[in-house]
Amino acid sequence: MWAVAFILAAVAGAVAFDGVGDRAGSSGTGDRATRGCEVELSDALSVKPVDGSACAFSIEGIAEAKGFVREVPEAFAREAFGMGVFDEALATEDGTIVGMVGRGSAAESFSRLSSELADRGWAFVESGQAHVGTFVKGSGSYRWLLLSCSEVGELVAVVVQVR
Repeated sequence: MWAVAFILAAVAGAVAFDGVGDRAGSSGTGDRATRGCEVELSDALSVKPVDGSACAFSIEGIAEAKGFVREVPEAFAREAFGMGVFDEALATEDGTIVGMVGRGSAAESFSRLSSELADRGWAFVESGQAHVGTFVKGSGSYRWLLLSCSEVGELVAVVVQVR
């Protein structure tokens, strides 16, 4: 569960959340993922009981309610990269945003994933930021990719956005 929460926090900057609950954007007060809770996900996850009731929620339920899946989509794995050494993955249903968490460093992960992308025909475009880069290619389902690798303690979080 910790990895899913970490990935949700990491992708919050890449996905616009309108309050957590069902996909229509309810507050989550009757949703099985957030029963009795008011849940907000923007830069951080905030969970508060509603009307003094018991508040029960699951990170996995919130992720599912917002349209995330717990695996790297097949098209993404084929054109970019798969989970490899990462412990957990979370992706939007359409596969345009993928987050992964594992052990290691941002530098090593960025280097390894950049090499995998180059092997699949992606050209690197320097971003000027450490462990962040844009990649482009001329054909395929995806033509633009943003890769960002960040460290938190012994963990590395990778967030990828594709178009």
